[in-house]
Amino acid sequence: MMTSEKRTVGDYEITASFPIGGREILLGINSGNPGEKYACLYAVCDGLFERYSDMAVSDSYLEIVEEFGKRIQAEANKTLEQIQSFGFDCTPLTADSCIPDGAGKSIEGKAVVRRVDSLYPEFQRADRQIYLVTGGFGTAANARGSAVFGINLSTCAEKRLERREILGEIKPECLPEWAASKAKLLSHCVENKRVFLYGNHRFCPYRGLQAFEMAMAYITRNSRSDPALGIAAGDYPYTKEAYTPDDFYKAANAEKCDLFVCLDNGRLYLPAENELFLWTGDVGKPDREYTKEAQPKQKEKGQER
Repeated sequence: MMTSEKRTVGDYEITASFPIGGREILLGINSGNPGEKYACLYAVCDGLFERYSDMAVSDSYLEIVEEFGKRIQAEANKTLEQIQSFGFDCTPLTADSCIPDGAGKSIEGKAVVRRVDSLYPEFQRADRQIYLVTGGFGTAANARGSAVFGINLSTCAEKRLERREILGEIKPECLPEWAASKAKLLSHCVENKRVFLYGNHRFCPYRGLQAFEMAMAYITRNSRSDPALGIAAGDYPYTKEAYTPDDFYKAANAEKCDLFVCLDNGRLYLPAENELFLWTGDVGKPDREYTKEAQPKQKEKGQER
């Protein structure tokens, strides 16, 4: 769309912008710069600062307009492919799916629905509306503040919202299955606060395997490799030193735990000899304590009754 007010990036006056894919594609003109008179670039705003990247320049207006159009098309294709890969209903959620919000209600720790009109057009769908509220001055009942911090249950990205952007807590019967599972895992991480970093990913201990889950046949059936996570030993996908179970458990300080939540994608993982396996079995009930020091002390023989 065309900009209504004068906007500049460096010496370039922005004459057109198009928001798509969570960022803007900009077209700018700098008449006093022969050879690089026209520019096309990306802009992302994090709420405080605007960052720019991938600037293409040319003295040909038509070349830059063509580049502008290509970038819009590429982002549109990426969004369409993402929606088609979901396998679940993305119809936008409305007030009918919510317990109405009100100043007298606390939404701390709740799964809430973001107003669809507060999202970019391409993100006006259910997967971008559901958030797990983690904190902020706007979460309390009769709060004076308005800031609400939450985790999107589809992308697992953390976001600052305004209380007015929230329709209300989602009704339990309206919470999709994919979101309910992630809400359970991420709620545990927020409450437990035992997050650690490994391989540039954030993890939190979740629970030990139950007796029936320890059978090799069950583990084989309910776990698989996850190249997208990229934590494995050997040549696939990284070097041998990239992962060892000993290093992982040392970072976790959770000797009695078998399943770990990755906060970056809201999924469960099982440490194995050569890689972290994606756990596809039952989520189950989380444990609360994992360290060796936290385990109940065994009674001495003389104390037994």
